[in-house]
This record gives sequence, structure tokens and C-alpha cells, in this order.
Amino acid sequence: MLQWMLQHRVFAYDSFVQSGESTIETQRLFHCRFNIGRHGNIPSHNNILRWVTSFQARGMIMKKKPPGPVATAQTLENVERVREAIMRSTSRSARRHAVEFGMSESTVRRILHKDLEFHSYKMMIVQTLNEGDYQQRSAFAELMLEIIEENDDAIIMSDEAHFHLNGSVNNRTSDTGPHKIPMKCMKNRCTAQK
Repeated sequence: MLQWMLQHRVFAYDSFVQSGESTIETQRLFHCRFNIGRHGNIPSHNNILRWVTSFQARGMIMKKKPPGPVATAQTLENVERVREAIMRSTSRSARRHAVEFGMSESTVRRILHKDLEFHSYKMMIVQTLNEGDYQQRSAFAELMLEIIEENDDAIIMSDEAHFHLNGSVNNRTSDTGPHKIPMKCMKNRCTAQK
């Protein structure tokens, strides 16, 4: 099906009115005006009548925008409700928030990801740094600097990052993105009590 542009529709309407409401004369004039060959595509009788009645009834010659689905769940009110709930309790899952608001889980996730630009992250269990750990880290760094200065050709491996030949570095623990990974310290026992 051809998509007729506004200029085609307006010309067809004007020609229809000037020719005494004749669709055949409108089609002939359409051929001449737009240099369309004998067997080229021109508006059909039904199209011309539809455009004329549309203009007379609504004052518009172009199609109405197709109604499509109306955004009922992803409204500004719901986005604000989800934002407040997430700020209130950051450790709750999207599934629990969805149950609380009576929305589908996919809607809550879509609001979190697209509207609020929140991204999921994996929880990692790490050790808490104590007072003496900072001094140990400094001493280790100074020791490594001494080793590097003594041995110019030393290769030091680490499991923290992957260095590629093209110069890029894949490091999951670096804070290079716009969003920092949230840090939350939880005090739990490492072993279960018997």
C-alpha cells in the first residue's frame, strides 16, 4: 500500500472540489500534475472519497495517529513512586517492589532501567579493612616499588585486571563509569553456628 504525502492529498481534495466532485477527473488531473505514467499508481476512488470526507468531518486530510497502546503503567506518577521506594529501601528486589505497587515485574524493571537509569549489580562479599591493613598495604606497595626498581625486566601478574596487547584493560573493580558501584558493609559471621 502506498503512503500518500500531504501534497498529494491536498491536490486530490482541491481537484475533487473544482471538478464538480468527480473522482475520475481528479485521477486524470493527478496523472498530469505529478507526471505519473498511464499505468502508474494514483489514488483510488475510495482513497479520494476517504480524504474528502475526512477533511469535511475533522478538518484534517492526513490520517489520525494510530491509537496504539496507551502508556498506563509507565506514567510519571509511577516513575516517581518507584524512585521513592528504591531510595527508601535499596536492598529490596524489583519483584517485591512490583508486588507492592501492583505492577508487573517487567514494568518496574523497565522504569528502573530506562526512566531512572538504574542498573543492577552483583553483590560481592569482601573483607572489611581494619586499622592495620592500611599500613600493610602501604608497606606492600613500597616493597613492590623496590622490586620493580631492582629488576627492570620483571613481569608482575595480578588477578585484578586483564591487560590486552592493544592497550585496553579489562578491570571489573575500577570506577571508570558514570555510576559507581554502591558499597554497603554488612557484618555477618563467616561460618554457621553448630
